[in-house]
Order: sequence, then structure tokens, then C-alpha cells
Amino acid sequence: MKLEFLEAGSPDCPLIRLYDFSPIEVQRLRGLIKSLIDRSRGSVVLSELPWIGSVKGCCLTLRLGDGEQGVRQTGPLIFDCTLNEVNWDNVEGLLEPFCESEPTGYQWLCRRSKVSLIVSRDGRW
Repeated sequence: MKLEFLEAGSPDCPLIRLYDFSPIEVQRLRGLIKSLIDRSRGSVVLSELPWIGSVKGCCLTLRLGDGEQGVRQTGPLIFDCTLNEVNWDNVEGLLEPFCESEPTGYQWLCRRSKVSLIVSRDGRW
């Protein structure tokens, strides 16, 4: 799975995209999100995981919070996505179709802030 920040190039930018993944990688991501929902973790730094390749040093931390802050930039190529349990549960459900053997298409996971988060099998949307 690749993690990349796109600042420009589309009317939908700026955005962070997760793409070029296997169904097993999406299942792992769903498991991490479930750990946020059940509060066994407070945060997960995606770029530190060995199965996620950071493009140009993009760093995304998924956080459990009280509100619906969404994605915010905290430094050059450093981002936090903070959602509450209900919204993380929604994101976890949106990832389910990408666990199939030949996932296709894309899905917006978070559009609550200036920077959006998208998952796309081939990187397109």
C-alpha cells in the first residue's frame, strides 16, 4: 500500500491517497481502525508500518478523538486524521469492498477538512 499527499493537480486536491494495495493490506488497515474504535490504541502512524510505502516522505497518523476534525496538516508532509469512534466505524465499513480478491474503484474516507483522504486501488478517482 502506498501513502501519498497530492497538493495540486485536481479540483479535489489537496488530498492524501492510499493506493496500490492488496486485499490483505486493506484487511490490516481495517484491523488498525478497529483498534481505534475499541480504544485499544489511541493512534496509528501509517508511514511507520512496514507494509505501507510513504511516497516522498508523507506521514499520516490516524487518531481517535472526540470530534470530527478530519485531516489536518501539522508540518511539511505530516498529517493527522482525527475522528471519533462513530466516524472511524464508518471508515472501517467503507474499506470493506476493498478486501475482495480484485478490488476496483475508489472511496472517499474523509472529506471533513481542507485535506481529504481517499482510498483507490489504482490511484485514480
